Amino acid sequence: MTEPNEPPTPLARMRFSWQRGTGRPTRIEPRPPDVPHVDDSTPPADAVESKAGDRGRDDTLVARGWVPPVPARTPEVTPEAAPPASTTPRAAPEVAAPEVGAPELPPPASTPATPYAVSAPATRREEVVRREAVGVARGRRRSAGTSRTRQTFDVPPPGGRFSGGRGAHAAVRVTLVLCSCLVATGIVAYFAFTFGLATARSQQPSLDAADIARYRLTAFPVAQAGQFAADYARICLTHDTEPGASEEREALLARYVSSGVDPTCGWNGEGGSQQVIDATWTGESEPIEEYGEKARMMTVRVLTDKGSRIVTVPVYVADLRTGDGMRVVGDIGEVPQPTLVEVPPPEPRADVDGNLTDGLVRGEFFAQFFTAWGDSDAPALQRLMTPDATRRVANGLGGSLTSPTIRQARVFLPPNVDSSAGTYEWRTGQHTEAWVWVDWHMPGVGETAVETRAYRLQLVKTTEASSPSQEWAVRDIRGGVPAVKGG
Repeated sequence: MTEPNEPPTPLARMRFSWQRGTGRPTRIEPRPPDVPHVDDSTPPADAVESKAGDRGRDDTLVARGWVPPVPARTPEVTPEAAPPASTTPRAAPEVAAPEVGAPELPPPASTPATPYAVSAPATRREEVVRREAVGVARGRRRSAGTSRTRQTFDVPPPGGRFSGGRGAHAAVRVTLVLCSCLVATGIVAYFAFTFGLATARSQQPSLDAADIARYRLTAFPVAQAGQFAADYARICLTHDTEPGASEEREALLARYVSSGVDPTCGWNGEGGSQQVIDATWTGESEPIEEYGEKARMMTVRVLTDKGSRIVTVPVYVADLRTGDGMRVVGDIGEVPQPTLVEVPPPEPRADVDGNLTDGLVRGEFFAQFFTAWGDSDAPALQRLMTPDATRRVANGLGGSLTSPTIRQARVFLPPNVDSSAGTYEWRTGQHTEAWVWVDWHMPGVGETAVETRAYRLQLVKTTEASSPSQEWAVRDIRGGVPAVKGG
């Protein structure tokens, strides 16, 4: 009994044209008796089934082009309906005609049929299974074609490590990165060391010929040679007639002079005495042509208990770079004192505010300030100085001078203000300069001994009050006052 033809349904329309057929009856050829039946669904001979249901075997066979077989369903035949053996097989039932507009494909190659069995059209399930098998085979072929360019690898589990060549490659990359870092660090360290060494060497003081000529400098160590000449002049001009003092003086001079120089430095050692108070190089020198650049005449000012004297000392230096190897290479000479001239006094920078000067003097502002400043009385100074006062104001003299008395004071008006115009109104925040002369007593010298010192004070008006002594404060103090006209 055969399965009747199914009418066209939506599922039938979704099938491929080769599955639905072409609408023509299929011709079944009888199988020759001498040709054995070959089952196309048999896998290749070299494929050995290792395990039932092994997926790897199926993938290998599909990649080689083998398509899984679809079992053919043989229709049931009753004795009444079975045709005789010699009768020609009946034609296959007609398949539903393809839809209008669907492309027609050639029918697949038919498989030789046996004279005892007739292939019937596949059912829905069989056709679905076959379609899935064909799709899997095509996907495997595409995978096999692209496997040459795409590589797969295993991902190690958390905490694991790569195995085989991939782990070795990772170790090589890490080693290369570490080696590169070490090499870069070594290069940087080398250049840093070289740069530091070059910088240290460049700190050596040196002058080239261009600088010396341009700025009129000299490579001769004048400061060291000037101090050397001043020390020699101190010993040379010290005369002592006490027994043994002359021999001690000559022994000290021998440390400075070279051979051929007068060992007594010009003194015969008879009669009189002279003590040196101070000896200083004046900053003046001139080269000695006989020694080239290694010797110069150094001018020294010597202050003795008999007066001031100016002498020149010839000094030789063996190493101009370090100043080593100094010697006095000749006898000293005495030169005239610096020329003194009369200097006309300058004009004052501004007019004096007589009203403000009298108010600060009568209000004892200056007296209170210099008393606290001479004793370095910090609480008293806080009331008389500004918050931004300099360190000179806050420190004071520390008691070296005491009992100040204001001898004279001048408080100047702002520039370009005429004192004859009347009383000037000072505003809060304005500042001015005051010159103050103070008589000091020196502790331990005597009660009647007085020394006068002059100071320049910067004053700031900090507030408005009824008395000028309560309105002003000291911001800075400096010693010395120039002599001006009308002083």
